[in-house]
Amino acid sequence: MNIKPRKFPQYLNHLEALDRRLKANNQKSERVKEALRKRRAGFKGEKELDYHVELLPEKEYYILNDLRLFDGRQYFQIDTLIISRHCYNILEVKNISGILHFDPKLNQLIRVQDGVEEAFPYPLIQVDRQTYQLKKFLKLHNLPDLPVKSSVVIGNLRTIIKMTSHSNQIIEKIIHSAKVPLEILSLTKKIPKTLNDLQQLKRISKKICKLNVELQRNAREMMGIPISDILTGVQCTKCLGLPMNRLRGTWCCQLCGHHSKNAHIKALSDYLLLIDNKITNKETRDFLHIQSRTIAKKLLTSLNLPQIGTNKGRIYYLDHDIFTPFSK
Repeated sequence: MNIKPRKFPQYLNHLEALDRRLKANNQKSERVKEALRKRRAGFKGEKELDYHVELLPEKEYYILNDLRLFDGRQYFQIDTLIISRHCYNILEVKNISGILHFDPKLNQLIRVQDGVEEAFPYPLIQVDRQTYQLKKFLKLHNLPDLPVKSSVVIGNLRTIIKMTSHSNQIIEKIIHSAKVPLEILSLTKKIPKTLNDLQQLKRISKKICKLNVELQRNAREMMGIPISDILTGVQCTKCLGLPMNRLRGTWCCQLCGHHSKNAHIKALSDYLLLIDNKITNKETRDFLHIQSRTIAKKLLTSLNLPQIGTNKGRIYYLDHDIFTPFSK
């Protein structure tokens, strides 16, 4: 049972907005594009895993995605945690293409693609650390001390996996996503059932979800990009041209001629992602490239945003949940 489904990563939303609105001459433009490429690939691999783990018997396995937990000293993250009455299963997803060489002696992961070698952090160290931290977390919160198992899941089914030296223990820890359900079913057959009550399994899963702490990150700030390097204006929802003009209640693209009633909503969402979670009437006018204070107020109030203050001192609070219904 998937009690904590995977959501579209908020940090990926940040990167996409930053990529769309960063001035072309910014020196960090390529860095943004590379970060965006990697995060998109990572999310694709995670979604590939989600498809396969849904094949597990619903009542016997509880699935929790995108966890960030505190072990008493540090936060740690887990891509997917599967809990059964036998054990906890940590799944760390790596969506890396090419030929992967795992070197257990030197603790190295080398990817070879198009004749180019590239080093990556050794994921087996990562899952060992996650295992250690999860055990600390379970003890800290008086949760059942079931065995903790971990695997590195390769999300790209075309990726070739190679070992520089033979090790059954390591071979068993590295699997393609399509094989995950069979591996988990096989593993649980080898481990005695510790929990007899399915309701207890449900309570454990819900408590872990309750203790999850979302990570708040701003891609622009993390990369040291000033607000002055962010392009303003309402972006065309068809050709991504900037800025659209507002004529008689409709946004019109100067480049492709596309018309939209609600294009400003995406622009305000970008403002939230890249600049701030609060906005004034003047800041709205500046960012959307409109002159009328009345129109700006109408656009803001139509979204039913929380607000404080009056007249020119009024501040509107933007929130990701407010924009979700409009993004469908």
